[in-house]
Amino acid sequence: MSAQWITPQPVSSFVVHHRDEEVVLVLRGEIDVANRDEFERSLDLAAFSLPAALIIDLGELDFIDGGGAIVLVAAAHTLEAFGTAVALRAPRPPVRRVLELIGGPDLPIE
Repeated sequence: MSAQWITPQPVSSFVVHHRDEEVVLVLRGEIDVANRDEFERSLDLAAFSLPAALIIDLGELDFIDGGGAIVLVAAAHTLEAFGTAVALRAPRPPVRRVLELIGGPDLPIE
């Protein structure tokens, strides 16, 4: 009988806070192929009311893959086309680097 290793999956969460005309989407953990659909649903929920401003808080996001970054940047550009101001808050260096590679540096970073 051979030993089997179970790799624990990182805990990720996507929390939406509504405040007056502003919506804050807090991302924690990792965004990759395993939870990209859940991430997209969270973005949809945050954007549903077309708020005046959407803050995407990346301060607790440890990792985002290229596909997740593409989803994030595309959603931000779509919202901006509808008049919602989008800003990224506190991305950690590895997350910032992936966003820069994907083409998200034109998004304001707080």
